[in-house]
Parts: sequence; structure tokens; C-alpha cells
Amino acid sequence: MSVVSRWFFWTFATLYALAAAIYFASSLSPEGSDPLSGIYLIPLGLPWLLIIDAVRGGDAQGGAWLAILSPAINLGLVYLVARRFRR
Repeated sequence: MSVVSRWFFWTFATLYALAAAIYFASSLSPEGSDPLSGIYLIPLGLPWLLIIDAVRGGDAQGGAWLAILSPAINLGLVYLVARRFRR
């Protein structure tokens, strides 16, 4: 991977890890989970969250796991593209 693609991959991975940590830390609080704690996962998981929402018709069942795992799709795609265009 080139320096720029490596930098982008690790920055995205760090932001994903921080967003997931915020979400999980909020779910462990004694007051219950904060519904806005997953807000940082949404921009990292686009466009997959929008596609899943359109297919499911806005059904919220299992939405938390989809919000957590959809940035992993983007992270994998960033890795594949960076490996494909390495110098």
C-alpha cells in the first residue's frame, strides 16, 4: 500500500474503533444505553445503512448490529482498493 492509502486505512480503522467503543461504553452504563451513542457509526457505514434501510422498509429489528458492522464493509473495501492500487 502507498503511504496515502495506508494513512487513510488506519485513520478510518481508528475512527471505526472509537465509534464502536463509544457505542459499547454507552450500553454498559447503569442508566441504560443512550440512543444517540451510535450516531458516530452512521457516517462511517454509509451507503450500506441506507441500502439496508430501504430493503427492510425501516424495520428497526437488529438495527444496532447492522450499524456496528456496516463500517466494517467500508473498511474492507478501503483495504481491497488500497491493495489493488499499491505502488
